[in-house]
Parts: sequence; C-alpha cells; structure tokens
Amino acid sequence: MSTIHDLPVEMLDEILMAIDDLAALEGAVLSYRRFYNIYKARKDVIKRRVQRNALGGDNGIAALLRMIYIEAVLRNYPPTHPTNPSWHVDHFLVDIKPLKEDKKNTPTASEYAICFERARICQRLEVLYSRSMKDRHTDTASRLSLEESDRFRAAVYRLWLLGMYPRSKVQSLCTDAATRVQLFYDGYTAQEVYDLHCVLDWFKEIVGELLPADDTLHRTFSTSLSCRTGV
Repeated sequence: MSTIHDLPVEMLDEILMAIDDLAALEGAVLSYRRFYNIYKARKDVIKRRVQRNALGGDNGIAALLRMIYIEAVLRNYPPTHPTNPSWHVDHFLVDIKPLKEDKKNTPTASEYAICFERARICQRLEVLYSRSMKDRHTDTASRLSLEESDRFRAAVYRLWLLGMYPRSKVQSLCTDAATRVQLFYDGYTAQEVYDLHCVLDWFKEIVGELLPADDTLHRTFSTSLSCRTGV
C-alpha cells in the first residue's frame, strides 16, 4: 500500500499549497522532513498561497477588500450636512460605484490584519455550516470542498458588507426596492446571488432555532431581515 513517503515531491508540494491555515502549515512542516525541505525551498510562494486560501481565494480577498474600502467611505462621511440632510444617501451609490470586487487588488499590511481577523470568524462559521449543510459528523474542521469553501466565505463577506448598510447613514437605501437591488446585488453573478441567499437562509434558520417560536424578537428579526434583503 502506498503511503505519503511514496508520493513524488510535486504532489507533496500541492498538498502544502492546498492548506488554508498557517498553524496547520506549520504543523505539517514540522512533522515531516520532506514537507520541511519543500517549504524551505519555496517558503514565500507556499506561505502566500496558504494566506490566500485562508481568506477564501481570489473571490474572498476581493470581497474582503471591497468591504474595507466601502467601510472607509462610510467612516469618512461627515456626521451631518449643513444644508442637505440626505447628502450621504444622495452620494453613496456614486461614491461606491468604482469600488467593485477586483481580484487584482492586493491587501496592504494593515488590510491583511483586518482580513485575517474576519477570516477567522468566517472559518468558525464554516465549520457550523459544514455540520448543518454538508456532514453532521463535522468536528472542528469544515468538510466543504475547496470550491464550496471559497463560495461560502465570499458569500459571508458579502453579507457582512450588506449588514453594515442598515446600521449606517445610508439606511434608507436598504428600504427602497429601487436602490436596494443596486446596493445589494450590483456586479454579482447569478451564482453569487444564489450563494448569498443560501447562506442567508442558513443564518435565518440558525438564529430562528435560538429564539423561542412565539417570541417577539423572533418575529422582529425575521421581518427586519426580509425587509432589508427583499426575501
């Protein structure tokens, strides 16, 4: 029977490149000399790939960066406008129009710190999602495929961004159907919109299970979420 010791160097390299956690990479490198030798020879390349995987691939990084950029736009708006109370709402869609998800964007050092903090939260959510939707025997590691994992993480990051709008100066854009569609879905493919709603439905199910069925908070949550997302 073949073992890991029989694998060619190229395959061992691919194993390291598929890891999505820096701690797991360190454990693999320290546990097997051939892994260590490969990592030593290609440390920068392998580490960058693992970081990329940890953030959810190119789509995940693009979604995270867009969230950071739009947060900055909202944060830099003045609290009030002296002559036009709706100034923020009037300008927001124009201000964020250039801020599309761009896979060519690379995070700065400070942006990486924010990205990894949010990716750690997303990773924990993915384990719960895997247990609910993929394999109930999921323990501490997600059993989603690499593609499923990347799609899940990108969807969570996009929902994270959408969740900021109702709590911001541009809240009214979320309640108007004409602007809500543009705000929530502009630039996303049909598959990405589908993924958003799959994860959103899961969130609603999980939160619904935690609240009493006859509780006012349960009804308020469901109604509020439906109004804000249009579902």
